Formats: sequence, C-alpha cells, structure tokens
Amino acid sequence: MGTRSLKRPASILFICYGNACRSPMAESVGRRFLSSAVIVSAGIVPLGFIPPETSAVLREAGFEDSGLVSKPVTEERLAAADLAIDLSGYWTPPETFRGETASWPVTDPYRLPLDVWRRTRDDLIARIRELARLRGFAAAD
Repeated sequence: MGTRSLKRPASILFICYGNACRSPMAESVGRRFLSSAVIVSAGIVPLGFIPPETSAVLREAGFEDSGLVSKPVTEERLAAADLAIDLSGYWTPPETFRGETASWPVTDPYRLPLDVWRRTRDDLIARIRELARLRGFAAAD
C-alpha cells in the first residue's frame, strides 16, 4: 500500500492533480469504507469543476456524488490530515507536513472513454477496501 504505519488515521486527504476525477472518487468511496475517519480530497491544480463522468461512475456503483467540489491542496487541509494519499504521482509533501504519506499510482481518466473511468473507480475501491482492512476500519459493503 505504500504507507509507513498501520495505525488508523482520523483524517485522510486524497490528492490528485485536478481534484476532478481520481481524488473526488476516492473521497466518495472513502466515506463509505473509512467511515470513522474524516475524508477530504484536494488537487494540486484544481480543475474547478467535477466532470459528469465522475458523478456517473460513482452513482452507477452506488456511491454518493453530492458535495464533491474541486478544491486546492492548502496548508489547512494538510494540517488536518493524518494521512495524505497521492493518486497522481505529482505531489510532494512539504517539509512541514507531519502526517503519513502514501503514493497510489492511479490512472487519470480525464478525457478518456467511460470504461477507463470505471477501471479507475474500481481500482480506487480495491485500494481503499484494502486500506480499511489493514488499518482496522469497520467493514462496510
């Protein structure tokens, strides 16, 4: 999984490049499978909107898309996170970040066919379920 410890984090920040596809999907999935933690997402350079494909693939798998907003990584969001997971391969934690970090290379589906969006969603579901199992979060279906 690429994380440094196995304690259960109280807050998790999912980071990708535009905070429009991967990290909002991870936020939605994480809210189900990591329900005792505060789950937030952010982007290095936020796109400024959530593409309809993000909402569509979440809803078709039974996940909530309400409340997802493209927003930037900020000092405040980082300070509140116990665990920051980079989904893009482009984020480097600042020296001031005191939480754990993980890097999950996940395909960016932006402007690609819908089946790529589904594979990205399914990859995130598998990774987040495994994180939940490893970190002792209550099982959710």
